[in-house]
Amino acid sequence: MKRTISTLLITVALLPWVAQAHTHLEKATPADGSTVVAAPEKIMLMFSEAATLTALSIQRAGDKEWQKLRPLPKDPAKSFQVALPKLVPGSYTVKYRVYSNDSQVIPGTTRFTISPDAKPTHGKMMDMKAMDMRGMGIDMEKAKPASPPTGK
Repeated sequence: MKRTISTLLITVALLPWVAQAHTHLEKATPADGSTVVAAPEKIMLMFSEAATLTALSIQRAGDKEWQKLRPLPKDPAKSFQVALPKLVPGSYTVKYRVYSNDSQVIPGTTRFTISPDAKPTHGKMMDMKAMDMRGMGIDMEKAKPASPPTGK
């Protein structure tokens, strides 16, 4: 009886340690299950401990092909940010695979939706004042607005 109780106490004491022994995804941006109102330019994955990101791909619901995301960071880290291609509204699944410091291969997925009302974030219009127009013979600081049309 004493032996059973002591074994049970040791098992209960070790459970939290065993449960946290493997690397796991703590946070993703966009968040898993979220709906965003603007197409994200990158994905961020944060893990419980340093790992090496060995594979990352994205697929829009209804598409047949997975698109590999590159370049992947080469060094182990707890957090990774990888650029996304231009995304259109729809539901997306992101698959990842990391190699942990304890030699475990951990695959996973995260999902998000881009709202049908989303505004594109890639290909933003340029700020004309920031452009160097001198090569085109235009000085934006001295440029005058055109005169309003006359009603002839």
